[in-house]
Amino acid sequence: MRHALSYTLPDAARLSGLSVATLRRRAADGALRLFRCGGRTLADGASLRRMLGAE
Repeated sequence: MRHALSYTLPDAARLSGLSVATLRRRAADGALRLFRCGGRTLADGASLRRMLGAE
């Protein structure tokens, strides 16, 4: 997995093998940090790697 600072939700879903809906659920339960920037919802890269156990 690349070490980007953030990923769009479709990119995070493709890289993780999880659906966008699953990523949103994981954010709701506190396992993933999402934030809004320029009208887009982005997944924090470090948070995504931590959630996947890749860090």
